[in-house]
Amino acid sequence: MLTSAQGLAEQTRAPRVRACSSSLDQQQRAAYEYLTMDKQLAIVTGTAGSAKYRLLRALATAFGEAGCRVIGIAVAAAFARNLGEEADIASCTVAKLLHDIDVGRETLTSRDVILIDDAGTLRTSQGRQLFECVLNAGASVRLIGGEAQHELIGHGAVLRGLIEVHGALDMASTKRAKDAYLRQAAADL
Repeated sequence: MLTSAQGLAEQTRAPRVRACSSSLDQQQRAAYEYLTMDKQLAIVTGTAGSAKYRLLRALATAFGEAGCRVIGIAVAAAFARNLGEEADIASCTVAKLLHDIDVGRETLTSRDVILIDDAGTLRTSQGRQLFECVLNAGASVRLIGGEAQHELIGHGAVLRGLIEVHGALDMASTKRAKDAYLRQAAADL
């Protein structure tokens, strides 16, 4: 699988997008700049509550304005639905997108940007198939998730492996927790 992902990381085909919105905080702006770099593959990790959906909404808007089709995907249907609602983009499960590509109902192009939410749940077989499709089409992929949050259920190896090889920007601080001790507890987890 890393062979497909290595091919993605070596490509520089992501479209140019506008500067980030002033409504994003410093952490989100850094992630926005990182995710809009001229690369086919980029990864952002973050703790629960780090306001990733606000970032994803800004990204989807910017990529759309640059003439791209943004497709949101997640392994779980509930996450895909939430991604679609929160980021205001078309979204589905990874399995559905791969099936639709396999049967010819969906075709990726170089103008597509795939946003993968909760990327720590991506299975190796799904990751390999998805990255091959993205690489062959010249599309771009952005993975967003936490590598540690799914280790206990046997997921997270794909994201962890990609981070080891390609690196990632980490949105470490949580925005959901109002009190400092709650933010520290989330970081400690």
